[in-house]
Amino acid sequence: MAGGGRRSARSRVKSSTDAEEDEPLRNRNSRINSKNRRYNSSSLRIFNVKLEIILGFCILLSLIIFFLIHRLVNPVEETQRPRVVTPFPAPKLMDLPMFQGDHKESLYWGTYRPHVYFGVRARTPQSLVAGLMWLGVKDGTYYMRHVCQDSDELSKYGWTQHNGRDFGHQVLVDQDMTLATSFVKTKGEGSSYGGDWAVRIGVQNEESQWDNQMQRSGYLFFYLADEDGNALSLSKDRLDIHESSVLAFGSRLDIGDWQLHLKAKDDLEVHYSGFRTPHIHNLSDLVQEELAVQARMFNRLQLSDTSDDSSNIFIFQISARIPLEADIAFVSGTGTKSSRVEERVSSLTGTSLTSLLKEKQSHFDSKFEKCFNLADKMFTPNDVGQDLDSESVIVGKAAIGNMLGGIGYFYGQSKISLPRSSKVKSHENFVSYWPAELYTAVPSRPFFPRGFLWDEGFHQLLIWRWDVRICLDIIGHWLDLMNVDGWIPREQILGAEALSKVPDEFVLQHPTNGNPPTLFLVLRELVYGVKENKFTVTESNEISSFLERALVRLEAWFQWFNTTQSGKEMSTYFWHGRDNSTTRELNPKGLLCSIKIFRNRKIYNPHGIRATLAAATLSGRRSFPIAAYSDASTPSGRCSFPTAAYSCSLLHLSKPLLISTAIPAVRTPCRTVLLNSLFETNPAVAQNPSQPQQLGHNRPKPLQPTSTSAQNPSRTPQLGHSRPKHLQSSSTAAQNPSRPQQPCQQFFKNHSCSSTLSAACKNHSQATSDSAITAAGFSGNNSDLPHFPYLSITGHKLNSKNYRQWSQSVSMYIKGKGKVDYLLVDVATLEETDPGYKRWMTENNMIIGKGKQKENGAPMLEPVQSTEPEIQMPESDLESETVNPIAESSSDSEDTYDDVQCETLSSGLDDYPRASHPSEEECHLDLRCWMLLAADSLHAITELCESGSERKKRYGSTAKLLSDFEILNQIHFDPAYGAYFDFGNHTEKVRLSWKEKKVGNNYPTRELIREVLERPELRLVPHIGYVSLFPFMGKIIPPESWILDKQLDLISNRSILWTDYGLRSLAKTSTLYMKRNTQHDPPYWRGPIWMNMNYRILSALHHYSKVNGPYKDTAKVIYNELRSNLIRNVVHNYHRTGFLWEQYEQRKGKGKGARLFTGWTSLVLLIMAEAYAEG
Repeated sequence: MAGGGRRSARSRVKSSTDAEEDEPLRNRNSRINSKNRRYNSSSLRIFNVKLEIILGFCILLSLIIFFLIHRLVNPVEETQRPRVVTPFPAPKLMDLPMFQGDHKESLYWGTYRPHVYFGVRARTPQSLVAGLMWLGVKDGTYYMRHVCQDSDELSKYGWTQHNGRDFGHQVLVDQDMTLATSFVKTKGEGSSYGGDWAVRIGVQNEESQWDNQMQRSGYLFFYLADEDGNALSLSKDRLDIHESSVLAFGSRLDIGDWQLHLKAKDDLEVHYSGFRTPHIHNLSDLVQEELAVQARMFNRLQLSDTSDDSSNIFIFQISARIPLEADIAFVSGTGTKSSRVEERVSSLTGTSLTSLLKEKQSHFDSKFEKCFNLADKMFTPNDVGQDLDSESVIVGKAAIGNMLGGIGYFYGQSKISLPRSSKVKSHENFVSYWPAELYTAVPSRPFFPRGFLWDEGFHQLLIWRWDVRICLDIIGHWLDLMNVDGWIPREQILGAEALSKVPDEFVLQHPTNGNPPTLFLVLRELVYGVKENKFTVTESNEISSFLERALVRLEAWFQWFNTTQSGKEMSTYFWHGRDNSTTRELNPKGLLCSIKIFRNRKIYNPHGIRATLAAATLSGRRSFPIAAYSDASTPSGRCSFPTAAYSCSLLHLSKPLLISTAIPAVRTPCRTVLLNSLFETNPAVAQNPSQPQQLGHNRPKPLQPTSTSAQNPSRTPQLGHSRPKHLQSSSTAAQNPSRPQQPCQQFFKNHSCSSTLSAACKNHSQATSDSAITAAGFSGNNSDLPHFPYLSITGHKLNSKNYRQWSQSVSMYIKGKGKVDYLLVDVATLEETDPGYKRWMTENNMIIGKGKQKENGAPMLEPVQSTEPEIQMPESDLESETVNPIAESSSDSEDTYDDVQCETLSSGLDDYPRASHPSEEECHLDLRCWMLLAADSLHAITELCESGSERKKRYGSTAKLLSDFEILNQIHFDPAYGAYFDFGNHTEKVRLSWKEKKVGNNYPTRELIREVLERPELRLVPHIGYVSLFPFMGKIIPPESWILDKQLDLISNRSILWTDYGLRSLAKTSTLYMKRNTQHDPPYWRGPIWMNMNYRILSALHHYSKVNGPYKDTAKVIYNELRSNLIRNVVHNYHRTGFLWEQYEQRKGKGKGARLFTGWTSLVLLIMAEAYAEG
């Protein structure tokens, strides 16, 4: 068939040419060939034409496609990308040769994780990260220590010595246990990039405190994690350091092959766990989960000796009898034949490490004396004693050590707030900055472990005197963060670890708001030092090169201030961003903005308790509140939180239901008021489970604003040392229940629950002894009681000493839910026939639990007197409501954006009184003086860099205008007070009054509302304080002027600024002195003593005591007395509490705010050394 088919085809071809069949074959073939040639020639010409057309069409189409793809891929870059996230178009400072090579490598490894008690990382975005955790013991309870936080209640911690490069020594006192961590870095033959480093960890305990097994054993957890996700390898499945010191090894592109070794004289027991996770910031949660499971299953307190596949995190548990000492060595470049690993490990452990550490300590002491020369500056006033010298030196070393040891490296993207009018299409209310790195000092390791722009200028006043190259490196990183407009975000929250410490409402940065350009303080000193030959030739050349490249950025920064923060009149400025429509602030400082509110986030736990967390807004500078309520109707499950900033605890509730939250530390307004959720049992209830718990709280009293008339500031200096009477406070001893003796029966703190642990806890309830139940705060044989040690996120417990804090935080959340009226007996019981009765009863029961009720259905309140010494506030301040109460909903709500009062914090002096009614007519004195500093510094820099006479002339003219004494006095000086003030639309008759408000389903509640009693007018704002002294700090006042005499009177007057502990931030004569700005915003810059401003005032006093003038001797007397008071008080507080503090109380000099505030409080060292700005 196939052959027939083919034949048939041929037949059809033939039939089409029948007329030619009789022609001779040659003629026919000739004709066919000719025809084919004509056809082929024609086809070739057509093909050529089509090819040209096709090629042209393809090129055109390619161009069109490329254009469309480019527009689609980069729409934001080309059309919608805001200028605010566009980098400044100039060469980066960090690309300078001085920051490359040996300098960069010498700073590669370091203790650049300030937020943990001890941590090591490299200055690279995705680093190998190391750190230390340990189990502390308090009242028979184990607590996990890792991240610096006040709730851990360490009595002391911080660097006693640190050189910022390759050495540091730290002491941590945790109850009766003392840990010492020493870090050292070397670069030797065989080392790879960055060299090697070692850590010595020592643990001591007083034998007199060895009352049980817990205090005889130490549990350390050293971890290594690769942020880049590279798998780490374990030396063997069962670790035995007597056979091999290698714990782990791996390889990275930056350092090549590496190994981690452990050596010790003591008999150590080592266990491990390996994890595969990108989340480095919650390692303590992983460890606690692992320990809890092991305790339930095997009744032992140790890690499981297992690991995930391709683990990028290894945690090594080191257990031994106390005292113990362990050396951990990290060596790089181990993959080469000449690596000499054993020799290098030996040099970093044992007696070799001891010798190396002693050498580094000696070098630190020598450099400290050389840099600050305290031996020639010490003094022993008659009322201080003869031992102040040695005590001051200890504080001075701690100041510089903690400043340098607190330097961190961060990498990430800032979140920049988008105005509602923005045309940028985004599902969020922010746009991300470009990915950037930041090498910077931090103000406080537990509270503010990240970069703050205006703090950094004060930090560098200390750092440049120690190591000018580190100083320039830090300033260069900050200036490289500048955008195309010349703006720098004021707070740098970069990376997951930094974000985990900050609530959402404080993450966004507002591009319309500035921050004091304090970096000019140090830049001006560097210029003066170069001119006066205070640096080596190499250092001077590097400073000049740095300033030459930085000049264009500094000019842009100055221009940004000059255009965005300028006032209506020439040479006037005001801080933009204050809210002129506020109804809650006594003196406006915030900005109405949108933040994401997390509503009704649930936690399920194995004991059938549901807790709902809501991120309510609290007026504070850098943190947030969390509170909770509970019901007993929800099944168990896994904890869930909106951000890494939240963690949860297993809820152990006996019958009846208990509710508790706690405030870990007193925080001043606009800083941190961190309310962690904590659900605890009350020992009193534990002893009598049948007795229902009652939530007591005093009913709030309306705030009664008071006013005082300003006193005549021009009075004779009074420089006595009389001290105010100590406030009387009562205290009662907390009764601690007995605790279990076995490790697996202890409490573990700071834990985030998992389903695995939930099951473990559930099953373990049948296996725990009665003694463990009693130790946990329970009694009786009730089988419903939870028996496994709970894991919570704070150490504060409801007891006889902290009821005020406990009840305030509970009340805050309940008010935010609009339910406080149930507690205050302001809601009458509905009739059972009422349609809303069922809902009313549900909500009422949700609040009161099983507590006693009055006849109208409200709970019976039993006020308890607080004796907690850390919290001191008037009775009217006990009741605190959230700024933006979260509306009640009968069902779960979606996360939404709500309008809340956000802090702009532009001036840095947060709640310092400004004009009562923000307007464009304002003139802020401090900003004018900052602009003078910037203009004067730019003039000096252009002169040093010889960058052109026109530039030099321009900044010189600006500086001359801003320093014009007559113009300054015309705008800001009040002869009647003899003081300088802000100018603006102002009235003194403003107060906060309680007003009724309807929330939820028209439930009435109360809140403090701003009330204006008279029409404001344009005038000077009569509040004497730090801002009033800015012209004095800037040395603008001529030494022969009578106005200088008035400033000295203000400073030395006890009724105004003078105290025995330093100068207070706001005069006692001010109507806002120590007044709250909102109902939960206590005074911050309205009275307390701040070291950065006192340092600048001392610098000015020192200047005026040296220049000729009629007030030279007066300035000298005041200078000596103020310096003595500041040093004495800071040194006394340090040796009494173990910390430098954020601020100091003006009545007794007690440290306040954040402790371990080693930012600008470290300027006390410069005060000791009398190292002030010159020129």
